[in-house]
Amino acid sequence: MTAQELTQAVMDMRVDIAEISVQLKSALGSFEDFRQWSVKLEQLSGDMRALTAQLRSVQGRACDQERALTLLRDRPGKRWELLVTQLITLAAGALCAMALTQLGL
Repeated sequence: MTAQELTQAVMDMRVDIAEISVQLKSALGSFEDFRQWSVKLEQLSGDMRALTAQLRSVQGRACDQERALTLLRDRPGKRWELLVTQLITLAAGALCAMALTQLGL
């Protein structure tokens, strides 16, 4: 191999090294971008888990409030039923007392 061929081979290698260097820098940049996206995705995943837990909590409280509201809706009707029952009992007791009074007991 002559000096000129050797020089040309070295120059070709330098060009190849420069091209590989550019490709490597691009690949490393892409890897860094991927790493940053991976970190952001992990943060979003954690946020999503927290939001899911909060949503479950809110849904549980909503169900509890719905049950309490149903009980409150039913309560006035039961109060009236209790009042009517007591009035009927009072009337029956008064009739029995009046009947016993008439019999002299």
